[in-house]
Amino acid sequence: MSLLNFLTGTMFALSLSSSNIAATTTPIVSLDKDIIVSSENNENYIENHNKLLKEIKRLSDKYKISSSTVYEIIKCEGRLEEEAVNKNYNKKGDVWSIDKWDLQINDFFHKDEMKKLGLDYNNRWDALEYGFILMTKEGLKPWKASSSCWLDKIN
Repeated sequence: MSLLNFLTGTMFALSLSSSNIAATTTPIVSLDKDIIVSSENNENYIENHNKLLKEIKRLSDKYKISSSTVYEIIKCEGRLEEEAVNKNYNKKGDVWSIDKWDLQINDFFHKDEMKKLGLDYNNRWDALEYGFILMTKEGLKPWKASSSCWLDKIN
């Protein structure tokens, strides 16, 4: 399946086929802006994004979950930021939990379970795999708060 995704002001063609997964390094003109960002300026971003896409594909095959569904949730939850972190505050203004990584895995609710499974909460790729495990157990319910962002894109 091919997807066109808006990434850092530039459109890149992404391929999520069963045989390979890659982002082109040749930018396409954005539908929203007449801006073309050279791939040289985004080389590190593209490399990290390609690694993410490959890992999504690997885990999608392993857990039998749609790679495009996971990708849409990641775009909304982690905003495709390599080290996305959001803090949750109580009424006193104190941080009581942290949502981290691509799928915004919450430390308060999931860190201990990840440890039992031999996964490290502080490792991006372990957290991504845990997100897939969570999807096999609970479906998309843990990400319902952001469903207004991704739900219409997966149906």
